Amino acid sequence: MRRKTTIEGWVDQDGEIHAGVPVLVGRKTAFRQLYGKEWMIMAQAALMTLAKDKELTGRPRRVLDYLMAVLDFENFVQVSQADIAEELDLHRPDVSSAIKLLEQKEILIPGPKIGRSKCWRLNPNFGYKGNPNGKVKRHSQKGNLYLVGGSDYRDPNTPDMFTGRTDAE
Repeated sequence: MRRKTTIEGWVDQDGEIHAGVPVLVGRKTAFRQLYGKEWMIMAQAALMTLAKDKELTGRPRRVLDYLMAVLDFENFVQVSQADIAEELDLHRPDVSSAIKLLEQKEILIPGPKIGRSKCWRLNPNFGYKGNPNGKVKRHSQKGNLYLVGGSDYRDPNTPDMFTGRTDAE
């Protein structure tokens, strides 16, 4: 016969017994201790790729920097183009063009539409916010990162921006 175990209290570090159910609180990571919720991990190779890209200057780069600044956990970004335009003092068509360029370069991965706002995810090859365990994997043959269960599927004949090779090769 199996005994039923119940928790009726807890013992503190001084050995004092307290009534109630204990609540375990996870420890903060070093990043969270230093930066609160406003941090992300970024790869140096990605920074070099961005620095060398002659199309990612001016407005497109400002839009990318803004989107990385408001990046949420698991690389989600949900902000209207009107809000981006207002925040950066740009015209909406300029923001739209910048986002199209970032999507073409596979820096932003289109996500689901939430209400009237579009949602994106930052390609994990450029950075990640959150715990990547089980959420970001490395492609076994190509070596680049991808989001598990994400909408970052690419046509196998599209060249990779880092290596120039296709998945079909």
